[in-house]
Amino acid sequence: MKLMKNIAIILLIIITNHVKAQNLDELKDYTWDSIPNYQQYQDENEDLIAVRDKIVADFEYDENDKLVEYFLEHEAYILNSDEKIEDFNKIYIPMNSSSSQLVEMKARVIQKNGDIIVLDKSKVLTSKDEQTNREYKYYAFEGIEKGSTIEYYYLLKKSPSYSGTKLTVQTGNTKYNFSFELYSPNNLVFKFKSYNKLPEVELDTNASEYYHWQLSMDKIDKLEEESESAYNADKMYFVYKLDKNTYSRNYDISSYSTIANNLYTFYYTEKTKSQKKELQKLIKASNCKIARDKASLIRALEDYIKLTFYVVDFENDELRDVSKVITNKIASHQGIVNLYISLLNELEIEHQVVLTCDRFNTKFDKDFESGNFLTDYLIYFPEIKSFLSPTDIGSRLGYPPYELTNNYGMFVKEVNINNIKAAVAKINFIPPVDYKKSYDEMKVDITIDENDIYKSMVNFERSTGGYYAINIQPYMNLFKEENKKELIDEFVKFIDEDVVILEKKVFNDDAKYFGIEPFKVVSKFELSPFIENAGDNIILKVGNLIGPQVEMYQEKKRVLPIENQFKRNYHRVINITIPEKYKIKNPDDLNIHNEYVKDDKPLLYFKSSYTLKDNVLSITVDEYYDMIEIEPELYDTYRKIINSAADFNKISLILE
Repeated sequence: MKLMKNIAIILLIIITNHVKAQNLDELKDYTWDSIPNYQQYQDENEDLIAVRDKIVADFEYDENDKLVEYFLEHEAYILNSDEKIEDFNKIYIPMNSSSSQLVEMKARVIQKNGDIIVLDKSKVLTSKDEQTNREYKYYAFEGIEKGSTIEYYYLLKKSPSYSGTKLTVQTGNTKYNFSFELYSPNNLVFKFKSYNKLPEVELDTNASEYYHWQLSMDKIDKLEEESESAYNADKMYFVYKLDKNTYSRNYDISSYSTIANNLYTFYYTEKTKSQKKELQKLIKASNCKIARDKASLIRALEDYIKLTFYVVDFENDELRDVSKVITNKIASHQGIVNLYISLLNELEIEHQVVLTCDRFNTKFDKDFESGNFLTDYLIYFPEIKSFLSPTDIGSRLGYPPYELTNNYGMFVKEVNINNIKAAVAKINFIPPVDYKKSYDEMKVDITIDENDIYKSMVNFERSTGGYYAINIQPYMNLFKEENKKELIDEFVKFIDEDVVILEKKVFNDDAKYFGIEPFKVVSKFELSPFIENAGDNIILKVGNLIGPQVEMYQEKKRVLPIENQFKRNYHRVINITIPEKYKIKNPDDLNIHNEYVKDDKPLLYFKSSYTLKDNVLSITVDEYYDMIEIEPELYDTYRKIINSAADFNKISLILE
């Protein structure tokens, strides 16, 4: 969901004595070089090389004095592998058939020997999204061989995008000949900001009758993707927005205060008597009023909505209208937010609408107001200091989608000044959920039968909560029985696929328990996959009882920061009753302790230890990660702690 595509900013651009930009004719006549010289950039060690990336955004007033945007994109790539040829045999044009008009579109293949195959218009095809009925144009390339260059450009006339646009210029491949230009009439002033060491977009001071901003780079080094990183957010990119109209004296056009007031106008309009009646019926059906406290009330309402209403990923008036949503049980993102807010207002529950973005794609910039940071909804409840995701069916109160946490957001709060209601926008931090609330816990009890060690029984109890249960617990009542059984079995057999479950019992397998009680399975199985005879000795693969563990390797120096999904916690207790005539030869192998401490507080932690009393060995394994972002300088420390669990996983005890 892209908010700024769905809620138009009400903006009156008054035009008086403006001078139009003069480059439109040149843009319409734009073409490629008749004799390209891209082979100079060839490097057969690279699967793909971007040899041209030109973008032009030209804002113009049309014959009716309406602001329109002409958008040109010109790309060229050398393809050196079958995989890349397959990836690029179709190139889609990012256009909306209802708000965009294709002015020009050309494509060609430049073979390694210099031969050029220009695609005719028949190779420009159309496809349709059956769900939204949106049409897409795309090139269907032919004649590509290894070492060929594909080149294409297109020019769109479209509704102007000016409230906040992000352009990523760095990829996983080397790029040559990058350029960006933006033209606007001399009454419209844009603002720009670059990120991740990208140079700033600069104003062309030689242009006098119109504004012209530009950025060009001969070469942009590739940024290789690394595991557990916010790769898309770490690439070089820049953001631009329309800031002011000097003729109308309209400043801060794309400001959050403007956006907040438009949100308020849309969501907080007074409901009709008929609508209020419908809302009250829904409140009654949810049984939320019998809740013992505010959090329980909100959770009951959320459970009911997420089990009753279906959310689709496109917009129209019917999907936004609260009455139609209640009747049809189908809503768009705006429609379901509209329903939540209407119900919360009926219940007189204090709340704030929050708009933020996925931190793995873009880090919310609290110092640069731009609509591209406002892509995802949350609802915040100040009284209980908790967030709710209205659009994510698996999320529940207190556990918003983790990618929207540890980021900033725009909080929209209703205020009443002299009996006049309005909205105030404020930038606040959305904290990650405490590591103790996302956990995976195990309790394992074993009594080794010396008469037949393979028939020794394991009592295995596993519980998960928070984000570790988010893909299971909220959906259990939606699964078919055979799928449910398979999932529960996998929940136990993740430690070893050869485990044969003899007994099992499931607890809290319903969405209403998510965030309150853990999803838990208590089971029993034979020890045979984890134990074996070695002459007079017994080998117990005790480390395998916690299941496979990630082992991190890094051949190259770490470049990107670690970006954890969420803070997390593991706790395992293994109790083993040893036959009296046996003793453990290597119990000290169980002692592993690694941690990272900052300001006297352990933030990254692994410790396994044991006690041995009489013939009972008790092993405790604690592990937690109380950090989201970890800079590259700490990577070796982080890897050592992660690998501690893998080291434990390899431990086998020798019983003599």
